[in-house]
Amino acid sequence: MEHLKEKLSLISPHLNEKQRRIVFSAEAYQIGRGGKSLICRLTKMSRPTLNQGLKDLFSADVSI
Repeated sequence: MEHLKEKLSLISPHLNEKQRRIVFSAEAYQIGRGGKSLICRLTKMSRPTLNQGLKDLFSADVSI
């Protein structure tokens, strides 16, 4: 958990608000159950903001 907190704190200053929502939401999604709560606790991002990030993440028209 400390590794994730350090990773997000290093990345965060280089992102704008939308990018931050998307990156943090992607981390929460990858964690799975409990991921939203963990990311909210580590980053102080609100749950509604994180939920908006998930909407942004999955509405993108990008294929990998």
